[in-house]
Amino acid sequence: MQYTIDHVANLLDVASEDVALLVRQVVAPLQHVRYYHYLARPRPGGGGGDDESRNQRPRSVLLFTSPDEALAFAHKVRIPETPQVRPIDRSAVVLHMLADERVNRVIFLEEPLEALPPGFTRGQLGSLPGAYALERLDLVERLLI
Repeated sequence: MQYTIDHVANLLDVASEDVALLVRQVVAPLQHVRYYHYLARPRPGGGGGDDESRNQRPRSVLLFTSPDEALAFAHKVRIPETPQVRPIDRSAVVLHMLADERVNRVIFLEEPLEALPPGFTRGQLGSLPGAYALERLDLVERLLI
């Protein structure tokens, strides 16, 4: 679903102008307007809990500068499903995170990843080289101040 500035402002009970300003500020340091992310759909009966519990878990969204980078990362972390790569505008993903409580973090990877560091865990995503991480809670707090 595509969220608008007005929709997010209504959800959070803040002024649309404040949402627009915040989005402009947080995407300003990024090098690209369009990023790519992979969607990995679980196989039916593939474990990991039922669909309801899987859909309620907080999640991080990783964004890459090219479709090839997104696929390469999915293969590096051995995503068992066949990932689909989709483009997304940097502002649209920030609005989505603000509107969807399940998305707790968005990480823009501005540099290609040659290899994952030894002992890499998903909790370290925001510290990868060239990573620019946004936390939903931080952004919501900025809007409510």
